[in-house]
Amino acid sequence: VDYGEKAFHGVKIETIGFILSQEKKDENVIIESYITKSKSIKNAKYIFDTKYPTWLIYRDSKFDDIASKMNFNIFDVFRDRQISKKMCSLEKSGAEDFIVLKAENITPNGLSFKEEQYYLNKVEGEKTSIFKFVEKNKNRQIFIAPNMTYYPRMNAVKGNTNYMFDGSCVLFITKKEKDEALINPSFYHSDDFKYLWRIAQNYGTRSLNIDKNNAYYWGILNV
Repeated sequence: VDYGEKAFHGVKIETIGFILSQEKKDENVIIESYITKSKSIKNAKYIFDTKYPTWLIYRDSKFDDIASKMNFNIFDVFRDRQISKKMCSLEKSGAEDFIVLKAENITPNGLSFKEEQYYLNKVEGEKTSIFKFVEKNKNRQIFIAPNMTYYPRMNAVKGNTNYMFDGSCVLFITKKEKDEALINPSFYHSDDFKYLWRIAQNYGTRSLNIDKNNAYYWGILNV
């Protein structure tokens, strides 16, 4: 039973419940969803398919159709919450200060800079693990996305930029350098990917952090 946020009144926590039998009866699972207001019966091997890194309790034929056109497990991911608002300033302290990017800067049409744009002192910025990651991959193409969203989107930024990234962003880098040229950031805002991502996240709205497991689904279209 997927209660979504409806398990506890006034408490915004997503909850799922299990009823288990000690006797093996069949391979089917009854799924009742408070999110979609639906009840269904699905084969256990289908929703717990070992080729995927997570359970897919809402998996359906549309998900399968989209997935059949994709190659998965393309990216490694990196995220760090070291950069805080206290470390940043709304004014530059020097010409070499880093521009701090947040999830809100990431749009389907590229980076968007806000009226209240934060900056990070160069000396402080170079102490962060984010800087070390970017510096290590300065000759690679780095891609960024909001870490926690059901409105996925991606932008590309070259390594060794004057950008820093706070904890609301996740950084992607392809496992194989040759795959960089195959990445089309606009795909991750398409209706197909948004549908696949919602199913991959089991319609979650509170627990959408991108980690090494669900980053698997940020694949590329077959070529």
